[in-house]
Amino acid sequence: MEEKKTARVIASYRGKYKVLTDSESHVTEVTGNFANKCMYISDFPVVGDYVVLNDFNYIIEVVTRKNLLVRQAAGGKHQMQAIASNVDCMFITTSLNIEFNPVKLERFILLAQVNQITPVVVFTKADLCENVEEWTKEIMKAYENVAYIITSSYEKKGMADILAILQTGKTGVFVGASGVGKSTLVNSLLKKEVMKTGSIREYDAQGRHTTTHKELFELENGAYIIDTPGIREINLWIDDDTYVGFSDIEELARGCKFSNCKHDKEEDCNIKRAVASGELSQERYRNYIKYSRQVYYASLGNNVAERTRFKNKVKVQSKNERYNR
Repeated sequence: MEEKKTARVIASYRGKYKVLTDSESHVTEVTGNFANKCMYISDFPVVGDYVVLNDFNYIIEVVTRKNLLVRQAAGGKHQMQAIASNVDCMFITTSLNIEFNPVKLERFILLAQVNQITPVVVFTKADLCENVEEWTKEIMKAYENVAYIITSSYEKKGMADILAILQTGKTGVFVGASGVGKSTLVNSLLKKEVMKTGSIREYDAQGRHTTTHKELFELENGAYIIDTPGIREINLWIDDDTYVGFSDIEELARGCKFSNCKHDKEEDCNIKRAVASGELSQERYRNYIKYSRQVYYASLGNNVAERTRFKNKVKVQSKNERYNR
C-alpha cells in the first residue's frame, strides 16, 4: 500500500520544489501523472502550498488552497503568474528614500485586495529619513483602513510590530521593488542571514535583484514568511472570482437608485451622497474609482481595441476630474 504524507512547498526552482515535512526538507518533483492532469500553470505547486507526497517523496497532489496570490506576468503576454499560496497578509515594503513611489504602493495594495489578502505597508530604512511623517502621511490618508509599520533594520525598529501581526500558524509574504529592504527584514525576523541583501543604485533609484527566487521560512513563534524577488511591474490578473476590495463602498452602492450606477455623475448615487455628507472621505472615493477602472482594464485581457478605447476614455475623464476639483 502506497504511503502518503503531507509537506509544504518552501521553495521552487524551475520545475523542482523544496518541500518541508515534519522531519526533514528535500528537493522533489511532481509525478508525470500529476503533470498530465494540470490544465493551467496555476495547477502546479507554488511556494506556500501544502502537497501530498507518495512513498518515493514525489508530489502527487496539491491540497486545496485557502487563496492564491497571482498577478499578470510581466511583459505584453496575457498570462497569469502565481506568486504564493495560503497567505494571510502581504507586507508591502517601500523604503523612505528616493525609491518611494506612491503609485507603485497603490498598485501593491490593490494586488493584495483583489487576492483577498490583508495588506500591511512596511516603510523601511526609517533611520535614513529625516522626516518620516512627511513621507507617510499622504499615502496613509488615502488608505485609512490599511495598517502600516515604520521599520529600521539597523535600529531593530518595527520588528515587534510585524511579529504582532504574524501570529503562530500565520503566513506573510514580503513584496516590493528590489533594494527596498525585504531580505534585510527577513534576516532580522529570522535573527540570522539567510537571504542576500543589496542596495538601491544612486543614479536611477533602481534596486539590484538580490533575491532570485521565492522562499518560505518558519519563525521562532511558529509563523511563516515568504520572501520574493523584486517586483518592478505590477499588473493585475482578473477573473470571475476577483474581489475588488472596498466592501464598505460596495455596501453603500446597494443603496444607489440604478443597479448599473457608475458612481460618477448619476443622480441618486448613494456613494456620492456619502462623500458629500462626509461619511466617506474624498480620498477613499477617488481610490475606489481608480481601482475599479484598473480592475476593469485588467479584465479586458488581450482585447487590444477595447483596452485602447477604455484607456483613452479614462484619460479624458481624469483630465475633467482634475479640472473640476
